Amino acid sequence: MARVIWEVDFYSRPVLDDQGKKLWELLLCDPQGTECFAQPCPPDQVNSQWLRSALAPWVRDNAITHLRSFRAPMLPMLTRACEGLQVTVLPSRRVVALAHWLNQRWRTVYSQMPGFQPLAAPPPVGVPMTPQPLPEALRGQKWAWGNLLWGDICQEGSEWANFGELLPWQYISLPDNTVIPGLIIYSPRAQALAAWMSGWELAQVQVEGQRVILETGIEERWLFAAQNFGAGDFQTAQTHAQGVHFLAIQTDPDADTLAGFWLMQSLALE
Repeated sequence: MARVIWEVDFYSRPVLDDQGKKLWELLLCDPQGTECFAQPCPPDQVNSQWLRSALAPWVRDNAITHLRSFRAPMLPMLTRACEGLQVTVLPSRRVVALAHWLNQRWRTVYSQMPGFQPLAAPPPVGVPMTPQPLPEALRGQKWAWGNLLWGDICQEGSEWANFGELLPWQYISLPDNTVIPGLIIYSPRAQALAAWMSGWELAQVQVEGQRVILETGIEERWLFAAQNFGAGDFQTAQTHAQGVHFLAIQTDPDADTLAGFWLMQSLALE
């Protein structure tokens, strides 16, 4: 059975109703942002039962098998809601379509509503986890920085690898000649490594001082390398590319094909 992954957010918004209670809202969208659904939740019904009822028709009509969610505090409620729906909850910051749509709603929906609270306290942000050593499967692999052109990725990227994931094109407007930086992992076990990494919910590659950090899931952080020669060029190109970057897996630098290819975008999730 093929995986059908959508993105979900169930949380309060910076809007108060006429009783002074916060607006709670369910947002649900497919990874490409082509189908987006918003439903307010009565403040006295913020529970897993209401959430299950709201999700059920969308799960049924779209054969959804997995839901990505980036808010750690809401995972227990979401997991309970998905029990009986045969849907697996994926803790993940890989919610690019949802993040762009949520940002759009802040500008064009919430700010226009009576009771909008522009100075409302943002959701709490946890302290970043200390990077952990890489799992054994990745240790000792060779790697290098690389660059690709945005136009080439848009035209051909979906055919480059058996494993991976791209981004929702509609939210990213870049000239075709924009340089997209990335990290390339070389391994004689490239196919097996790409298959293994496909379950990691890749979020972004970060450079911190002399360290290269791979971030996955909601809060997992992995020390990919302790030296980052050439990282300055990566960071500059990433800034010019709206935070877009990639991770690729290949058998060796001379190989004609990729085993895995993931596009990522660094985003502030609130």
